[in-house]
Amino acid sequence: MKLLLHDYGAYPFSRELAEILERVHGIEIVYAFNGSLEGTPSGWAAGSGVTPTPITLPRPLRREKFVDRWRLENLYGRKLAELVRAERPGVALFANTPVDALVPAGRACHKLGISSVVWVQDLLGEAISQVLAEKFGVVAAPLAAWYRGREASCLRRADHLISISDAFAGYFDRHAIGRDDWTLIPNWAPLQEIVPRAKQNHWSRRHEVSDKFTFMYSGTLGFKHRPELLVELAEVFRADDDVRVVVNSSGAVAEWLRDEARKRQLNHLIVNGFQSIEELPDVLASADVLIGMLAPDAATYCVPSKILSNHCAGRAQLLSISEGNPAAKLVMEHRTGLVADPDDQASFLQGARRLYSDTEERAAMARRARETAEAEFDIEIIAPRFLEVLNRVRPAPNTVSG
Repeated sequence: MKLLLHDYGAYPFSRELAEILERVHGIEIVYAFNGSLEGTPSGWAAGSGVTPTPITLPRPLRREKFVDRWRLENLYGRKLAELVRAERPGVALFANTPVDALVPAGRACHKLGISSVVWVQDLLGEAISQVLAEKFGVVAAPLAAWYRGREASCLRRADHLISISDAFAGYFDRHAIGRDDWTLIPNWAPLQEIVPRAKQNHWSRRHEVSDKFTFMYSGTLGFKHRPELLVELAEVFRADDDVRVVVNSSGAVAEWLRDEARKRQLNHLIVNGFQSIEELPDVLASADVLIGMLAPDAATYCVPSKILSNHCAGRAQLLSISEGNPAAKLVMEHRTGLVADPDDQASFLQGARRLYSDTEERAAMARRARETAEAEFDIEIIAPRFLEVLNRVRPAPNTVSG
């Protein structure tokens, strides 16, 4: 059969899934993603048999520019729907797809009789409505409600849902999505693609951190993530020339961090752009402590993929995440790092000092991180669960091999 697997951000775990479904289970994969995002992969599919299909936009998408973002995501949705019509897959699997893009893609599937599965990584409609309420207050209430309804309609229309966390169960119940209509498959990170490497590597030398103790944050960063914690972290270690706070991100918050570093003369707070996926193992290996941050309103259900990748890299972690979050629970249960509440700046900075000073504890956390990844992220076990879903939604009499 042919499977259209769309992951807006081309995350490593979905690419690993595409490769094993193609190579081991004989499924023809069309892998689609936003080719206009910084850091998306270029040559990863060479020799894998997977067909990479980047969907490009005329200009970069900026999260904070609401009207332009709306236009671009609608354009993206039309292009994704065109790809569905052109490829005519047996099943389409959509991950991390903006609501305005998911609507036309889902309609195209429905019209052509193509089974669709939504891989629920986040409640994007809920997130948009929260942002609108914060920015525009009660004036935006009708638009926020419209987005929430639009997302719920998309999920109900799908033939099946894959949920990364059982924390979504309450949302599904409220929107008349029955327990038989979704399958729980937690996220993972690719063990073979992201492996522990030496701190002394090409990336660390190029960025002059190979001989520095490095706290590192890599990934999307919004003001609700409490980015001021990174500034305060740099302030704490202002007098320590052997410490660097490295941020790999882009957008308004990255620009704000650069401005703060200049104003406060925090020369050891280094803000880069997004880094390429191909360099990810060396990027993560350049850190002594990897930082994860998540806005409080996303704490219940969102599982940042970076925290899973950090486990594969074998590094200690320092999180600013509510303890009820699935990723925070993973870190606490397996003792792979320290977790502070997003509103507790003192605990976050205390944790940073502890990890900096305790070499033995940091090394033990790093070792347990990789051991946890190897125990939890076996794609040979994970892939058959996706096959079960594909077989369930694909019309009889044909079934997916494997």
